[in-house]
Amino acid sequence: MSTPPHDHTVLKAVFYGGLQRATVIIFGMLTTMVLAHWAVTPHQMGIWSLYLIVAAFVEIVRHGLVKNSVIKYLNTSTAAERPFVLGASLVLNILITLAVAAVIFFCTPLLVRVLKAPELRPMLYWNNLALLSLIPFSHFEWLMLSQLNLKHLFWTYVVRQSVTLLLLLVPLVLGQQVSLNALVIYYAAGILSGALVAYFFYRHRSAHLAVPPRAWLLRLFHFGKYAFGTNMSNLVMRSTDSFVVSNLLTTAIVAQQGIALRIFNMVDIPSQLIGDILFPKTAHLSAQDKGHVKFYFEKSSGAVLAVVLPLALVVFLLAEWTIWLLAGTQYLNAAPYLRCMMLASIVLCFLKQYGTITDAIGRPRTNFLVTTGMAVVNVGLCFFWVSRFGLIGAAYSFIITSLLAFAITQHLLWREFGVNVFNSLRYAAGFYPQMGKLVQQKLFSHA
Repeated sequence: MSTPPHDHTVLKAVFYGGLQRATVIIFGMLTTMVLAHWAVTPHQMGIWSLYLIVAAFVEIVRHGLVKNSVIKYLNTSTAAERPFVLGASLVLNILITLAVAAVIFFCTPLLVRVLKAPELRPMLYWNNLALLSLIPFSHFEWLMLSQLNLKHLFWTYVVRQSVTLLLLLVPLVLGQQVSLNALVIYYAAGILSGALVAYFFYRHRSAHLAVPPRAWLLRLFHFGKYAFGTNMSNLVMRSTDSFVVSNLLTTAIVAQQGIALRIFNMVDIPSQLIGDILFPKTAHLSAQDKGHVKFYFEKSSGAVLAVVLPLALVVFLLAEWTIWLLAGTQYLNAAPYLRCMMLASIVLCFLKQYGTITDAIGRPRTNFLVTTGMAVVNVGLCFFWVSRFGLIGAAYSFIITSLLAFAITQHLLWREFGVNVFNSLRYAAGFYPQMGKLVQQKLFSHA
């Protein structure tokens, strides 16, 4: 029996996409273990966590304004138009990166004062090395995602993450101290190494660029502006608590929170993976394709839930042990926070797929408005709860905001497309038998 072409493509994308996401988390956790056990103090770990949030902000800005636009138009444009899409995306990539670098440069003194983290100042200036490396890295990454070429993307990320980890291990093995500024340089070197590997994979396509007319630049920018706003709101919603904790509490508590969030991000891998695969697959749909939109949302959210639920349950039950394994006993106070975040991860299975499907069918403005509203709510709740209950208050605010967002998005999906959350639960129950069947077909395809 042979595997249907569509199922084969999806299964291959899921396999390599899962490996790529797992690689990022595994190398990230290994780096965290090395830092927490042997390299830095809890205070320094808190500073590093704040730096990673700023770095995530940079990538979110660039991804939001360009990534979804590239994937959307590469999957809907003609062969003659695609060189202009690639050219426009590269121009926007460069311009946006330079603009972000300027904003960070001028805002660094204010940010350092608000976060009460003076060590962060030189780290953000050194971060310009990473910014320059991100231009070619992200250009090839978006091209791979648009074609669902997740095999090459996997190897690109393997090189990026392994170079950073190896550069960290070398001075430690030699008995030398590792400064926070050196960590930023290692981070930038990893990005540059990944960019070189990506160029090796796609060097034969580098000539497929064309100088874009102004119309293509504006088209990609206007589509991406709402995705940018949505991603920024998502980042505010997921990072506000760290900034509030740094301002109201201490960077050592930020470090505890950062350890818990690394575990949370591991559990969130399936949502990110299915979203990366779902967007190119649904980029050709419109809001009029109600049946297809309903099917894709219910099926994808069910698949994510089937994977996330057991992972969240295991971490919930073994929170202290998981934190101890990753970072040691000095971070165990983050266990209650981690348990709350595991509850929120179940709700996020639906929110991530809502954002992906809404952007794909050409309604990024709706997604932007919902996400921005939730981000504003989370900011207010976070200040209220953290000032009264400390770190656990940040988890309370995130859970409340996530439940409110779930209620709003499910109502919108039901009203517009007839989506039923119970169908997602049904798909979740049937996920493992279906995946087992696909794997069996793959293994015995030549029988």
